[in-house]
Amino acid sequence: DFAIQLYARSLEKIFGQTLPEAFRQSFGGLEFEDGAFFGARDDLSVVASPRDFARLGWLWLNRGRWRGVEVVAEQLFEANVRPQVPRELPRALPVANGTKPDDYLGLGSYGGGANQTPHGPGVYGFNFWFNETMASGERVWPGAPADTYQANGLWNRDTVTIFPSLRIVVAVRGAHAGKFEPGLTAGIFNRNLQLVVDAARPRAAITTGAAKVVPAKEWELATPDSQSVDGAKLRMAVALLERTIGRDGVRELVVVRHGRIIWSGDDSDKVHGVWSFTKSFTSTALGLLIDDGKCSLDTKAASVWPAMAAVYPEVTLRHFATMTSGYRAVG
Repeated sequence: DFAIQLYARSLEKIFGQTLPEAFRQSFGGLEFEDGAFFGARDDLSVVASPRDFARLGWLWLNRGRWRGVEVVAEQLFEANVRPQVPRELPRALPVANGTKPDDYLGLGSYGGGANQTPHGPGVYGFNFWFNETMASGERVWPGAPADTYQANGLWNRDTVTIFPSLRIVVAVRGAHAGKFEPGLTAGIFNRNLQLVVDAARPRAAITTGAAKVVPAKEWELATPDSQSVDGAKLRMAVALLERTIGRDGVRELVVVRHGRIIWSGDDSDKVHGVWSFTKSFTSTALGLLIDDGKCSLDTKAASVWPAMAAVYPEVTLRHFATMTSGYRAVG
């Protein structure tokens, strides 16, 4: 997460303004209801409610479009919102016991350690997790459609899961940090997603025009059955969620289909930090910069941070967006 801190600070340098300022300027049209959206970790981390980060999920599901307006260029989604970490990529060398990372740029960590997770190769890119097939032969979430992808914070505590083929977004904050179990059919998160998928009726059952709704300042509410979701099965999914992540998590659950909220916990407006979920937003902000011609994924980090030229001359913004820069502050 030293590299993620560097990523966010790099984008601020390219924007010529802070991320909160850039956010207000570019994403105000999404009409977030419950706060400023930034505030933690020196204003580099998202602070939001589940129903607000569901709005960001709906923007992602619609490939960067909001009420017919292209907020982020769709071609950027097509080209970059996909796995980009090579399957054969090795992890960084460990920092020796008792040795602190040599953070020579003096940026500090975004919150985590100095190495990347072993789960990312082949299934991670642009700071999203994708339901791709792993070396084991299983998909990350075997019970979900192949096109499913997710923004994930604190290992399943803060998540937005996007099901493009089902036109569903699920935003939830668990009661505690979870356990990331990619490829495990019996895993808690896969079981939860499987029940949501089972509740959704086939796309052929969608009523005409239902998929065209875009949230207004306040979400439109609807019953699950009116949006081709089996209400009884959805309640089963919520019951399992309560048993596995806790009652507080269910209170902060939002399920959206066709732009309407079909399930909302009593505390879906509760604002809190969302940890690594922020990374997916940061890459969305990178898309804005690319669209404006201010940089590209191949822009060298050393052009933003000249001090990196001696040690990391080939690191690009693409490396930051895939957590493969190697920058863990060790020369």
